[in-house]
Amino acid sequence: MAEHLYIVFNQPRSTYPLLAPPGQPWPRDKKIPGKYDPADQDAPGVHRITKKLHPDETKANKDHKDGACFKTGPQRDLYRDTGLPNGVGTSQ
Repeated sequence: MAEHLYIVFNQPRSTYPLLAPPGQPWPRDKKIPGKYDPADQDAPGVHRITKKLHPDETKANKDHKDGACFKTGPQRDLYRDTGLPNGVGTSQ
């Protein structure tokens, strides 16, 4: 888990979903929220969201995760060319 978080925060372009489909130029830098920054006291660190306390956020997160990882759900078209390649990952 620690290695995964290190890669996510320090090499975000190597993670899925991609910013642009393969072969296309990158439209912008990818920044994943949650990285601890001792110089920025307002930077939110990684935190857990729960279905009970954050129902809208957990549903939106699940919808985007399912679209990017499994090409299912209401966000699947958003990640058609940028999500995990077919056959990668596991189903629920």
